[in-house]
Amino acid sequence: MSLAEIVMKHESGASRKESVKFRLFLPLLAYLLLPALASIAASTPPDLNTRDDVGAFMMTYYLQPRPDLIAGLIDALHLTGFVQKTAVSSVIGFFSEIFAANPDRIPNWQVLIAKQDQQTKAALDRALAVSKAGGVLNIDGHSAELNDDYWGAFFASGNPKFVNKLVDQLKFFDERDDFNLFMAGGTAMWSLASNAQSRPGVRTAIEKAKLTADKRTQDLITELLAQDPERIKQELMEIINKQKQTGKWGGRPKEFELVLQGLRTLSTRSASKGSEDVSDPKKIALRCAQETEKAPSYISELAIRDRTQKELASRDYVRLAWRIDFVRPDRYHVIQKGWGGGPDYVYDEWVTLGSEHYDNVGVWMKSDGTGRAKLNPRFRADKYLPMLRTEEPKSAAVYHHLGRLYYLLEYESADLGDFANFSESLIGPAHFRIWIDSETGLLAKGEFAARNKEPAGKETPFELEQAFAGYGLDIQIKAPQVQLGPEGSKK
Repeated sequence: MSLAEIVMKHESGASRKESVKFRLFLPLLAYLLLPALASIAASTPPDLNTRDDVGAFMMTYYLQPRPDLIAGLIDALHLTGFVQKTAVSSVIGFFSEIFAANPDRIPNWQVLIAKQDQQTKAALDRALAVSKAGGVLNIDGHSAELNDDYWGAFFASGNPKFVNKLVDQLKFFDERDDFNLFMAGGTAMWSLASNAQSRPGVRTAIEKAKLTADKRTQDLITELLAQDPERIKQELMEIINKQKQTGKWGGRPKEFELVLQGLRTLSTRSASKGSEDVSDPKKIALRCAQETEKAPSYISELAIRDRTQKELASRDYVRLAWRIDFVRPDRYHVIQKGWGGGPDYVYDEWVTLGSEHYDNVGVWMKSDGTGRAKLNPRFRADKYLPMLRTEEPKSAAVYHHLGRLYYLLEYESADLGDFANFSESLIGPAHFRIWIDSETGLLAKGEFAARNKEPAGKETPFELEQAFAGYGLDIQIKAPQVQLGPEGSKK
């Protein structure tokens, strides 16, 4: 069960649906578990068998610090998949304070950290780097992710300075030009209101900060202490939607967003099959390969459904999704979504500029690109092109969808090509559906279906679909403002 679902169990049906939609604030839901979960007996080590257990332990740690239990917590992060399914920045903030408060225990913890899965290890290594650089309080910036760092650090230490940092972000609540600054102010407003209701220490810190705040911040504090957090959340969504409707905060040009949205629904079930003949499908395929290969840039969305993840074996399908900006030859901006938070939960983000790699862990850090950068080539359209050039389509047809005409070429092949990189246990034969825009000749959507062979011999389905739009768009992928280097040195 995701952390969002933990909260949703205790909400009304109407607010439950709203929580699902409210993905922009999903990371902060990690801090709104039931107060009943906050009762952890310090006299005996807690059982950390689920994400709920881990979340409750971390959020109440500051009430009765037990560094002797941190080794068990580190193991539980891996065993429950906690890092993969919650806000990574909150984990980094929490452990940066734990490491700072217990420097003598760090060598033993590092031995344990080295044994964890790659994602847990990366998060804890970054927490140690942040700790060495002076901690979260020493990080400059304003973002929703940094707010998660502050909350994680507060729950580890109980230091009201982290609440003060969140109060400082309220000045951006009125921001209407810069989306990231508004999110810093908006998420601070909502999370402060939510935690003030159930945590007296948070409310006391907010009320104390109000005494020295400017007039506008004082008014916002009065409002957040009196108002239902759900109403604040609704207000934030209304502001975001209004700004998007007026052309602000939309990110990429609206027309390409609409194209991607339409391509996500493109299928043989949703589109209308035309009566037109496809006289030379091989010629269509070759043109698509040529036009797609020479496109200097594009935006893409890729989703995978897989049933082989052991830690999520209870779910019928695991859905992973990525949003990619690509500029040839080697510039990428990738946002990874999915896992326990659902297909719209932002889990990871990185930028690659040739040999330079940057990770967003609440703040941007330059890194060696281990793991994430290796994924970049898998996101490109190039993996579809060898089949278009060399294979004969099994079938070809014309489909009409949302006012456009597409060719659908279908292939069966035992050769998985570059798709084999998505899973070591992937086996063929594979089925390919290649959707081609009839007007431009460009690849519009690719669908791939094969099987995974598990150690016990059982075979499970593997499905991939990827949409492409914005070919030739002037996509700007630049190095983000780095605040911490790979070793935690402040820039």
